[in-house]
Amino acid sequence: MYTPRFNPNSAVSNWKGRLDYLKGYPGKAMSGALNGGFFGAGAEITGGTRNDSMGDGYLYETFSASGTMTVTADMTIDMIVVGGGGGWSYGAVTISYTGGGGGGGVTTVTGLEVAAGDYAVVIGALGSNGASASQYGTNGGNSKITIGGCLISGGGGGYGGWGGSGYAGNGGDSNHGSNDTSPNRGSSGGAGGGGNWIGTAGASGGSSGSERTDGSPPTGTFTVTDGGSGGPGDPWGMPGGGGAGYGSNNGISGYGYEGILWNNFPTSTSRYGEGGSNQATTTPNGHSVTQGTYGRGSNRAVANGYAGVIIARWAE
Repeated sequence: MYTPRFNPNSAVSNWKGRLDYLKGYPGKAMSGALNGGFFGAGAEITGGTRNDSMGDGYLYETFSASGTMTVTADMTIDMIVVGGGGGWSYGAVTISYTGGGGGGGVTTVTGLEVAAGDYAVVIGALGSNGASASQYGTNGGNSKITIGGCLISGGGGGYGGWGGSGYAGNGGDSNHGSNDTSPNRGSSGGAGGGGNWIGTAGASGGSSGSERTDGSPPTGTFTVTDGGSGGPGDPWGMPGGGGAGYGSNNGISGYGYEGILWNNFPTSTSRYGEGGSNQATTTPNGHSVTQGTYGRGSNRAVANGYAGVIIARWAE
């Protein structure tokens, strides 16, 4: 008769190892066993690009393209929503002397309670540049997501105005924050800078759209502002820079207003919602050249900008 072989020492050893893992470490070890070991993974967000190496006690999920944000269990998060930067325009005979595009609107929230489920993410595109003579660029697109019934958005930046022989075009007004539904929270984008022509013409920068603060969100502490105006084109100097997508920070002749930092993510120099600049040289206080990482307005003389972004973070 066959008798199954059983090694009790092995079984006991296996259970002893699991108990030893928990012994003396009631916090991190028990949490790991309950959330990731015995009863499945803890709450997290998926669908974007994960960064778990910041060393600040948070996990980050970045959405740089439209899609779906999946929340695996109820949780509390911080979030930034940034619209796309504005493009630049093409004059009748030249692409020089064009104003900088405005930065995408920046909306932030802390302590936002999110229920498990799928959420549609819309990322605002970078505004297009004028493709040929006498063509305006376009505004950046709005980024948005609805959580807990509240529409959270960042408006697109305005396009930069054109310049040419004896004429100059105004910068484009920026997009409002989205108000498809209420409640809503959305910062407007920064406006585009005006074009110029040396010695004869200078155009005005565009105006910022309006922030959206309709109704009362169920949770979270929001920061919502108007974007800045575009800088004017100076007939004896430079085209106007784009306004920033936050804090009513305006562009000036030659320079867009610098973007804002957010938790030093992904680096301590990464900025959001920066206005496009016309110079690649040392900048005056409060203004910047190509430091912006997300939602920066474009400028022909320096560099194209960036589309918008939505980033969520939560405690590890």
